[in-house]
Amino acid sequence: MISVPALLAAVFAPVVILVADGLDRRRILASLVVLLTITNLMSAFASILNWMLLTARVVVGLCMGSIWAIAGGLAPRFVPQ
Repeated sequence: MISVPALLAAVFAPVVILVADGLDRRRILASLVVLLTITNLMSAFASILNWMLLTARVVVGLCMGSIWAIAGGLAPRFVPQ
């Protein structure tokens, strides 16, 4: 449950940059944060190691890799010079 999200985050980080080309990255980032919150709640409420927990952890990996990739490029734009 720890390794799967970490590996998926490493795989999806470069992919999301290619997919997000030309899209509003602030909206993507906001959507990913909402999705991350939902999947973390799913993980918290999963009673045993079942499909719900595994699915939530897979989506957490996708979200975290995507957030790292997008937030790194957006951070300088949010701060005034």
